[in-house]
Amino acid sequence: MKHIIEAVYRGGVLRPTSTLNLKEGETVRLAVLNDDPSSEQARALAGEVYNDLSRRDLAEIEQIALMSRNLADSGTIDRAE
Repeated sequence: MKHIIEAVYRGGVLRPTSTLNLKEGETVRLAVLNDDPSSEQARALAGEVYNDLSRRDLAEIEQIALMSRNLADSGTIDRAE
């Protein structure tokens, strides 16, 4: 199961801002992303990259992304690269 949650870090502990659907003692993996204004701006700008692309260009980009994902899922490439 994958989902993104928000949490607040205080006193050396990450505290989720919403209820988690987890069993007591369940182990999870975390990817910590700082939610600072510069990253918000970067996400907004990244979304604008596609505005002037043709449908053909978008389809090609989607195919490349899907091929990369399939390779990563199969273990052929390392996702960390």
